[in-house]
Amino acid sequence: MLFLLNDAVISTAEISFAKDGLGAKVAPLSIDAVVRLGREMFAANPNLHRVRPDRAQRLAALIQLRAPLVNAACFSSPRFGCPPGEVTTKFASLAVDVMADLYRRQRDGELDADTVERAIWRRVAA
Repeated sequence: MLFLLNDAVISTAEISFAKDGLGAKVAPLSIDAVVRLGREMFAANPNLHRVRPDRAQRLAALIQLRAPLVNAACFSSPRFGCPPGEVTTKFASLAVDVMADLYRRQRDGELDADTVERAIWRRVAA
């Protein structure tokens, strides 16, 4: 399954918390707890989805696990090391064709932050 995290399309298909032995740890997590975790991660590093794609992939999978209709999230941090409360979040449910187009554009090197901001995140209320 594809997931848009900020301006990167991530595949979550290979993530299985049960297979990784994390099933018992993630089972009690609510969507609010997952969002808090994401805010903490992006407060520490606003470029998390670029520099730690493994962590970004797991975060995306957790969001999908707790909110199955969501396939896009934006965590916007004003600076490195800011308090997690300063990280704003947006969520969306994008159509399959939109997600496929974003994936194709990323694969072809045509997807950038400005394009995603204009096409997706400006249209989603904060």
